Amino acid sequence: MNRRAPARSGFRELIADLNRGEIVPVYLFYGEEQHLHRQALAVLKQKLLPAGMEDWNYEQLDGKEVSPEDIVAVANTMPFMAQRKLVVVAGTTLFQSRQGAGGNSDQVGQEDKRDSKEGALLAYLASPNPTTCLVFLTLNSVDARKKLYKGVEKVGRVVEFSPLRGGDLNEWVKSTVRERGKQIEAEAMEYLVATVGNHLGLLENELEKACLYLGREKSITLPVLRQVVSRTTEAGIFELVDAVGAKNTAHAIRLLREMFLLGEQPVPVALMLARQVRLMLQAKVLNSKGYLGDRLAAAMQVHPFVARKAQAQARNFNEAELERAIEQFLELDVSLKNGRGDPRLLVEVVILRMCS
Repeated sequence: MNRRAPARSGFRELIADLNRGEIVPVYLFYGEEQHLHRQALAVLKQKLLPAGMEDWNYEQLDGKEVSPEDIVAVANTMPFMAQRKLVVVAGTTLFQSRQGAGGNSDQVGQEDKRDSKEGALLAYLASPNPTTCLVFLTLNSVDARKKLYKGVEKVGRVVEFSPLRGGDLNEWVKSTVRERGKQIEAEAMEYLVATVGNHLGLLENELEKACLYLGREKSITLPVLRQVVSRTTEAGIFELVDAVGAKNTAHAIRLLREMFLLGEQPVPVALMLARQVRLMLQAKVLNSKGYLGDRLAAAMQVHPFVARKAQAQARNFNEAELERAIEQFLELDVSLKNGRGDPRLLVEVVILRMCS
């Protein structure tokens, strides 16, 4: 007997169940991470629709235009030369919070009409067509108090697609690499996530570039990513602070000017430099209290790669130097806000002082 999937879950649990062939008749996908929506639908299509029959057994409805009655009518049609069909109601508003509750009589009347129209859909949810997989999809939040929501939860599955973080994000990266027949070293993965962030589209693009760069090689390493990953402001800041810590004035100034040439503006660069200095001071203080590894990252509330980077860079400075650098960035902030000179030169002066 098949295990009953939990009524509410996240992306990882959904994909695991789909890969086991555990597919329920109705889903509600909600949340802002569009990339995960697309991935989940792609897996559903792969599992449900026979090759060459996709166009016959897949139907996407406009959730803002289609009526509940029409959704039911489409869901009740039989698949063509296949065991099941997939119906997606994209951009649905049926599960959103009620607007105007307690408002004027016109608004209340509109809600009453909407409730009456949803009756057919509620009846369908009580006994869904076993040959149809019906998916409601919205990027917005949903109201768990609604009858429709409870109807889906009872017979199917509600899945939240929120931005991935921590272990979930790392697992997504490893899975994406495995699909391409590669593997990624832990240090390389942490560098990628720390520099690119959790934007899945950008991460996938950088991983694709790394896999193409590797050719027949199997492992994505940190040196490989440094070669192929598009430079981000944060990656540039890491390299710049490394140069400052090594007291390599010429290299530090060259890196700073390269950032400006690539379009980075002095104020955001100064803010990120100041943030990195604060992180270094925080890491140094916490290290002295015995905080290391994941415990250090948790206390600093940053990604483990960022915590380790700050810890390593902090070894090039004593606490007094870092405190003095923070004071210099505070003075820089005042100078930038009051227009006391060329912003780029003002930032260079602080870098020169840190190197001296």
